[in-house]
Amino acid sequence: RLIAADIERMRFQNLLVQLYLREGATGKAVAEYERMAERWLAEKNHAAAARLYRRILSLDPTRQDIAEILDCVDEDRKKALRRRRRRRAASRVALYCLLFVGFYVYYERHASYSLGTIDVTYLVREGDYDEATRQYQSFLRRYPLSLSSLKARDEIRALDGARERSRHERETEGRRREERLLTEQRRAERIYKEAHQALLRDALEAALD
Repeated sequence: RLIAADIERMRFQNLLVQLYLREGATGKAVAEYERMAERWLAEKNHAAAARLYRRILSLDPTRQDIAEILDCVDEDRKKALRRRRRRRAASRVALYCLLFVGFYVYYERHASYSLGTIDVTYLVREGDYDEATRQYQSFLRRYPLSLSSLKARDEIRALDGARERSRHERETEGRRREERLLTEQRRAERIYKEAHQALLRDALEAALD
């Protein structure tokens, strides 16, 4: 109801201004324009106020005070426009941030679930560390930016350590096996040598008898 009343009042004032102008009462028309412009300023409608002040100057170019007010109004319009643009930019940034956060939460949940499906227990038990590592590397290629990638890298480092320990154990066991074989070989050679010497002694004793 108040908005309708304001619209009706503005319409009446415009009609009154047109009437003043037709009658040649420029001063009254200018005064009415001033009242209308002040009302627009009170409502922070700088664009409408600026239009009315320009009309006043077109009717009475000697009104230096109106020219100064118009400069201030134009400056206020520019400031208000800059504020609106900053608010719009801030709103867009906030929206993009919300979209990014929502996407990343979905991305991270999917990555966490995918990492949980990787089971390399059998591969490690069989000593196939390369295939176990490839599974985690495949995960890293799919989710390089996820927090779960840190855990995947830890798993790869753990597999590298296990592979190194397994290699060291195999090498140690190999050396031990070689040492056992060498010991057995030396023992067999000693037994053979002792047996051969015993046969020679028996043969020599038999010949002397």
